Amino acid sequence: MKTTSFAILTAVLTLAIAQPAVAQDVKTSIVGMWKITSQVRKEIASGATANIFGPKPVGYITYTKSGHMVWFFVSSDRQAPASANLTDAERAHLFRTLAGGSGTYTVDGKKVTMRYDASWHQLWTGTDVPVDAEINGTTLTLTNLPFKSPQDGKDVTVVTTWERVD
Repeated sequence: MKTTSFAILTAVLTLAIAQPAVAQDVKTSIVGMWKITSQVRKEIASGATANIFGPKPVGYITYTKSGHMVWFFVSSDRQAPASANLTDAERAHLFRTLAGGSGTYTVDGKKVTMRYDASWHQLWTGTDVPVDAEINGTTLTLTNLPFKSPQDGKDVTVVTTWERVD
C-alpha cells in the first residue's frame, strides 16, 4: 500500500512540475511593479534583431489598480559625464540611452493600451499606444504592434520583457 501511494504521489508531482507555464489573465495579473530584463527590436522583413538598450537594461514599470502606469529605464552601458557641467554631446548620449512615460492604461483581453500624459518621446504624449501583453508566472512580455521605425524606415516590432518584483 505504501509503495502504491508513493508511486501515485510521485506521478502527480512529476506531472505538476512538467507542465508548461500557463498564461495568466492580463487584467488581474498586470497590477504591480516589474523590472525590465530585455528590449529587443525585430525587423519584420529580415528577422534581424537588436538589443535597443543593451543586453541588460535597468528600470521598472508599475501598473496600479486604479489604471495608472509609469515606466522608466536606461541602457545598461550608460557612461557618466566627465563633470557636472555636461557637454551637448554628453546630454545627447544620455538622452538616447533612456526611455520613460506615464499615464493611464486599459486592458482588453491580451491588449494593453497606454494613454500617455507624459513621455520621453513627445510624439507619444496625448496618444494611445497599444501593445500585446502576456504574463507567464513572473514574466510579463509586451510586444508593440508593427510600426515603421523613425530611425531607418523599416517595419519593426519591439518586444520588452519584465520580471515581477512585487
